[in-house]
Amino acid sequence: MLFKNMDVFQYPEGKQLIMRSVFGAISSIYLLIGFFSDTFGITPPVLKLVTIGYFVAIIFTFLTMLRWPVSLTRRIFNIFVDVSAATIVIYYTGGPNSPGFLLYVWLLTSNAMRFRMREVYISQISSIIAYSFILYSSLESLSHPIQVAFQYSTLILFPLYLHKLIAAQGKARKLAEETSRTKSQFLANMSHELRTPLNAIIGYSELMQEDAIELKHDRYTKDLGHVLSSSWHLLNLINDVLDIAKIESGKMKIYKEHLALKPMLADICHTITPDIEKNNNRLITDFEIAPETLYTDMGKLKQILLNLLSNAAKFTSNGKVVFSANIKEFSGKKFLQLQIVDTGIGISAEQQKMIYEPFTQADGSNTRKFGGSGLGLSISKRFIEMLGGTLLLRSQIDQGSTFSVMLPVSD
Repeated sequence: MLFKNMDVFQYPEGKQLIMRSVFGAISSIYLLIGFFSDTFGITPPVLKLVTIGYFVAIIFTFLTMLRWPVSLTRRIFNIFVDVSAATIVIYYTGGPNSPGFLLYVWLLTSNAMRFRMREVYISQISSIIAYSFILYSSLESLSHPIQVAFQYSTLILFPLYLHKLIAAQGKARKLAEETSRTKSQFLANMSHELRTPLNAIIGYSELMQEDAIELKHDRYTKDLGHVLSSSWHLLNLINDVLDIAKIESGKMKIYKEHLALKPMLADICHTITPDIEKNNNRLITDFEIAPETLYTDMGKLKQILLNLLSNAAKFTSNGKVVFSANIKEFSGKKFLQLQIVDTGIGISAEQQKMIYEPFTQADGSNTRKFGGSGLGLSISKRFIEMLGGTLLLRSQIDQGSTFSVMLPVSD
């Protein structure tokens, strides 16, 4: 295969290529301005050679990256090209006193941020040698020893300090990731430990409630109903914590299958109807043009839709919730759009920026008034992304909200 990877800009060398193009364009413009204003002593042949040669090197790098995305030889070659180009710019724009000296600093910074210390040393040594050539060719440098000493110190110390700083940031990031994984593992373990006795409480409470109904102990039946309701609520919260822990630790699995879509949607409506009617709302459905089957994870999809419908029921009173399914096409690809529209309290633009964060609701007052852990939307969004889809939101305060689940449909 001639080209292994068309997306070369995902690699550090590809990202460096973008910066090198900017570097070349700025330097060329700077030289052209100086040439036409007779500020610099650069001649047309040299100007053409530098400009054309540098961009030819950039094009060469791009083309070779299509076949070999990673190459140490090419990186070293480009370091020499960059240092040579910067040296020519400095030489023709004032020598040791040229502001072009900052090009060396830029090259050192860029290499320290994207590559290993090996590349930094190569860039550093070649910059020092090239700058020494400029000083050797300029008698003016002898009259500014402090400036020369400062510039040499910059070339020697700055990249070392920068690389050390970046390494420290990398260690801090790894530590944070490890801490997050440990936290997620702890939550997962604790959720399992809590869920086991809670299942026992639910089981025994159901048995006791059945006995109370048979013996016509209405008082105990009502009390056991409260116990069961609270136990199921707590179990759902624990399951949410377990889900978010699995997602963050990378242990959440997807199990796709071909499922009958319309019966599943009907079952979801049957489950959520009591919650919707609790606040005197109406559920309106439209599944006529929905596909008959869908290849996805049924458990995840049901959890996503129940979370979204539950939120619509919770934040809407004396209104309606519209649940529809249809096919949309974008850029030649088909998507199943599962849309939930409510006439509830709505979400402001500012609140929409944070609503998908774990343990977050629109604001603190909503958490106290409506309850909930603030995990439902976060889990739903991550599940949708794991299924290859997107969650869209359109909402205004006091105008209701529209959540659209977009899932790819295979032909």
